Amino acid sequence: MDTSDTVHRNELQANNKFHFYVHRNGKSKDYKPKGGKRGGCDFVLSDKQDVYYTFLIRSIVVDNELIVGPNNSLKAILSKTGLTYSELENAKVELVSTPTQYDILTSSRIGLSLPDKESDVIFHSAELRFIVCDEYFKQTDKNSKCGYKLRTDSIDNFLKRQISAKKMTKEEAIKYSQKMYGAVSRWLKDL
Repeated sequence: MDTSDTVHRNELQANNKFHFYVHRNGKSKDYKPKGGKRGGCDFVLSDKQDVYYTFLIRSIVVDNELIVGPNNSLKAILSKTGLTYSELENAKVELVSTPTQYDILTSSRIGLSLPDKESDVIFHSAELRFIVCDEYFKQTDKNSKCGYKLRTDSIDNFLKRQISAKKMTKEEAIKYSQKMYGAVSRWLKDL
């Protein structure tokens, strides 16, 4: 059992489906949310007491503007809604479908410390980061001047899978890369 004092396995991350969880230093809901630049927010999908199942919100779009980074995303949510941390966590999130379907890109996660055990290496490098490939994919955050980290890796991984599965030709992949990324990687040109 993990006994470290981390943002993971807080009681608000379990059996709290369709709510937000604001990162804390401890496992109890009574711990204060993290402050400064270390804060962030997860979307909770767990509906069981002993299952901690959340998605870290790494970026969002507010008023057609891309906001990048967990702390920046949390601040933007609070600013736009006018809610406190507590009010945000108590508000039930309603999921709505969109008529437009976008490709979902994946990459390894960002900012994880290196694993202590050999058995954790696979989990550490697993592609558990998901990015919607929409019109905001090419944009940069006007405040941080950065876009999605590992953008090249995520589009390349997606295109390699599409080509391997024969869902795209090389020419279609080049057009897709130019449209969604604004560039074409060397491996694709040389394919």
